[in-house]
Amino acid sequence: MKRRFIYIQNILFKLFLGCTILLLTKCEDDEYFTEVENVHPIDFYEYFGEQTSTDFLGQITDEEGNALSNVSVQLADNIIQTDDRGVFSFRDVTVFENFAFIKAKFPGYSTAFESLIPTESTNKIKIVMLEENSYVSVSSGEEAIINLTPDVIVKLRGNYVNSDGSPYNGQVNVVGSHMNIDEVDLYDKMPGMLYGQNIAGIPQILETYGIVNLRLFSTNGEELQLAKNETAEVKILLSNSQISDAQESIPVWNFNETHGFWTQSVNAALVDGNNYVSEISNTGHLNFAKPMNSSILSLDVSSILGNKLANVQ
Repeated sequence: MKRRFIYIQNILFKLFLGCTILLLTKCEDDEYFTEVENVHPIDFYEYFGEQTSTDFLGQITDEEGNALSNVSVQLADNIIQTDDRGVFSFRDVTVFENFAFIKAKFPGYSTAFESLIPTESTNKIKIVMLEENSYVSVSSGEEAIINLTPDVIVKLRGNYVNSDGSPYNGQVNVVGSHMNIDEVDLYDKMPGMLYGQNIAGIPQILETYGIVNLRLFSTNGEELQLAKNETAEVKILLSNSQISDAQESIPVWNFNETHGFWTQSVNAALVDGNNYVSEISNTGHLNFAKPMNSSILSLDVSSILGNKLANVQ
C-alpha cells in the first residue's frame, strides 16, 4: 500500500476527531486559486497540524531512471541543488507535522511537486521529472485540435493572454503530458498527492482517472494563459481497468503550485463510455478524479526486535 494513502487517512483521522489548529505560516494567495465560500489556501493549512523540524533525503531522476544533477530543489524557504547522483538533502527543516511540500526545477523539464507527511526520522523521497522536449505550435486567433498524447485530445479556441493579462498574438507552443493509473511510477511523477480541497473548503481523498499537464508558451518562452472567459476542451481516454467503475460526471481538480494540494474546479462528463471531457479555464496540472469515501487505517511497523521502522512503503 502506498504511503500517501496512509498519509491522507491520518489527516482525515485528525479531522474527524475535531482537531482545529491555528494557522502558523503565512503565504500569499496566487491568482490561479479559486476562492470557494471565502476559503483561502492559508485557511486550509489549519488541517496540516503544528510545526515541527525534521530531515529529508531524496533523489531526482528522469523517466528513464537517469539521475539529474544541478536540479534546484525548494523546501519551505530552503533551496539547494542535487549532486551528480541526483541526490539532495535537507537537515532540520521546519514544516507542518502533517504536510511538507517540495518543488524541483530544471531547464527542459516540467517543474515537479512532491507533497508528503513528514516523519520524525529522515524522510526518503524519489521524484521523477518529465521532459518538455516536444511541443505543438498553433496560431492565436485560430481554433486548433491537438493530440497532446495518444490518450489526450485538446481543443484550443485561439484566445490567449500574457502573464500581465494583455492579449497575446502570435504562435503558441503547446506542451503537455498525461499520467494514468497504469504507470507503475505514477506516484513519483504526479504533483502532490491524491489529496485536495473540495468546493466546501474541506479535505478530500481523491481517486484519479488521469492527470493532464497542459502548458502554453509564447515563442520567447513566456508562459501564457487562456484569455478571460475562454475555455479549452480536454478529453482523456480512461484506463481499461476503470471503465466499469466510471461515473457519468466527476470533478476536475487544479493543482495549486504555490500551496501544494489540489482544488476542486469544473466537472468532466463521461463520453462514449471510456472518455472524460471537460471545459477548463486554467491550464497547468488537471486531475480528473472522483472524491472517495475513506476508512481509517493506522499501522505501526516494527522489526522482529520491536524497533520501530521509518519510511516503510
